[in-house]
Amino acid sequence: MAVVVPLDPLSEPEEQACRLLLSPQEQARADRFLRPGNRREYTVAHALKRILLALRCRCSPQALRFGVSGEYGKPCLLMPGMVVDFNISHTAGAVGCAVWGRGEPEAGTVAVGFDLESLSRPVPEDLAASFFAAEEAVWIRRQPLPLQAFLQIWTLKEAFVKAAGQGLALGLETFSMQPPTALSGHPAEGRVLRQSGPACLGVAVRVWQWQTAAGPVAAMVTVGDRAPPPVVVEIPVAVLLKTPPCNTRSTLSSPGKSRINL
Repeated sequence: MAVVVPLDPLSEPEEQACRLLLSPQEQARADRFLRPGNRREYTVAHALKRILLALRCRCSPQALRFGVSGEYGKPCLLMPGMVVDFNISHTAGAVGCAVWGRGEPEAGTVAVGFDLESLSRPVPEDLAASFFAAEEAVWIRRQPLPLQAFLQIWTLKEAFVKAAGQGLALGLETFSMQPPTALSGHPAEGRVLRQSGPACLGVAVRVWQWQTAAGPVAAMVTVGDRAPPPVVVEIPVAVLLKTPPCNTRSTLSSPGKSRINL
């Protein structure tokens, strides 16, 4: 599941309510941001992460504990008996979080990567040729809107390296992606064209992409043999804060939609 929260509008009481869900360490980190916009993004993104995982784990947001895993320090959930992965992202005007996992030890390998990018983000024209795989750079040049095409590839690659748990150290040229044929408000499946070297993950990888109602392009990559298509929800902060943190039915309400099972 992927949830996107627009940050416009965001009132000061709503930001403070999100802050109360964070750990003391997260609150201290939020306070270190010099720009109010960066502080708001961090605060809401981590509150969203805690609410979604609390629903999945059937506990309070404040009861969750986090650590890091692997050589590159990927954030992970420290909850005995729960096999759940998560990933957060933010861009101008919106934050998001993807959560995937059955919550059972026998679920096997579970990993998710998620990325949001604003379509108005300025991008140097030669960036793809310098850092992307050759087939991706060719695909971008052939598109009628090269900037949007670049951002489609970029979000997919960001989500992939985050799911792999290695970040940009994986090497953006060691794998290549193909976006869905059409970009819409509903997740459409893309393709992993090639994996080589450290990007050979050894398990099934599925990729999806869509454009949010708030404007940014979103990409989600799941790693695991039983990865389902994602359910995507967009909700304002006010609705997010009304979500029961210990709802035993694990549901999240979205305006104009029925409840969606987590």
